[in-house]
Amino acid sequence: MLFNDYIKTIENTQEYKNLDLGYTSWTYMSGVMRRVSLIVKGINGTTIPEVIKLPRKAINRWGNEVPVSGFLPGVFSGNGFVTDIILHPGIGGFPEGAFGGCKNLRRITIPKRVREIKRNVFAGCHSLEDVYYEGTREEWEKINIYMGTRIVKTGALIPGTPVCEVVADYEKHDPGNDALLKANIHFNCKF
Repeated sequence: MLFNDYIKTIENTQEYKNLDLGYTSWTYMSGVMRRVSLIVKGINGTTIPEVIKLPRKAINRWGNEVPVSGFLPGVFSGNGFVTDIILHPGIGGFPEGAFGGCKNLRRITIPKRVREIKRNVFAGCHSLEDVYYEGTREEWEKINIYMGTRIVKTGALIPGTPVCEVVADYEKHDPGNDALLKANIHFNCKF
């Protein structure tokens, strides 16, 4: 789906409010916590919608409106019903395995603040069709997308040296983010 058509879905979808929100860690310094951004710790409710739009801001326990800056691993993973995940530009990254098992995920917005896509973020997202990226193609190409691990195997010591012989040096592919290779990446999508 072209972004000009998808922007209507973004604009017409209400932010999902039935969330378990919290902090990444407990560090309390006289009033600082009152302004620290929140993260999504869970999605509540018996009926979770197909299209989930994370809120830009939420009210913390002190009644202050603060940004929502991310989410914990497992918040989305394994959700077989969600088809669209709309993330606002304030989201800075994805935890490992973030959307793993979202077998019906077809579309997602990715903010340009994302600098790394860790291992298995899109594992099992076989239906992913469109990625709407806020930045440019050049910025997308700078994102560190985990696709595998370099394996170096060493053998015996080379006689007369403290150096081991390299017997194998190769990349071991990890299919956890292959869905990105098959999806249409749309650039300069302002959401």
